[in-house]
Amino acid sequence: MPKKTFIITILAIFAALGHFAFADYHYASHEGSNEYPYTSWATAADSIQLAVDAAEAGDTIYVGAGVWEQYGIQLREYKSLIGMGIDSTIFRKDTTDWIDYIFPYSFSLIEDFTFDGIEPEDGRVRAISPAYQDSLIRIKNNKFINNRAAIIGNFGAIITNNIFAENKYAINCPLGNNDILLRSTLLSQH
Repeated sequence: MPKKTFIITILAIFAALGHFAFADYHYASHEGSNEYPYTSWATAADSIQLAVDAAEAGDTIYVGAGVWEQYGIQLREYKSLIGMGIDSTIFRKDTTDWIDYIFPYSFSLIEDFTFDGIEPEDGRVRAISPAYQDSLIRIKNNKFINNRAAIIGNFGAIITNNIFAENKYAINCPLGNNDILLRSTLLSQH
């Protein structure tokens, strides 16, 4: 490759990735003071969606320990949502309504949560429902228990190191145009 072409290629890569060079962190916690833009544990949002909405592409949202009853969270492109560990940060909502905890968009990451749907057989909880067919998402280090569907939709994903237990459906995705890399533990599905 000629030197000029190489330099132009490198500059184009830096220009494309430049936006992510200044990625920020946002926080949601049951303990924070709920002060926008939620950039510390002390000023953390009291709602996961508020912290997600304050974030820009390339940012990471950390979610504090505890049980979160929120659902319908729109995790837009290029954002990461990270809990404090699968036994610490838990989505749980006792409901008879159809709900989805998170709608991730392309190039988002969901990591270190437990998604507890309470009742897999008659329940109506879907933990993760990618928003678009062309979504490519990463789902890692999570535990899915008692959900109607742990992960459902028509999407591409890298799904690694997750535990699926007592769900009606672990991963419900039509075969065909979906690229899914799966390295997880599947246990005791109904």
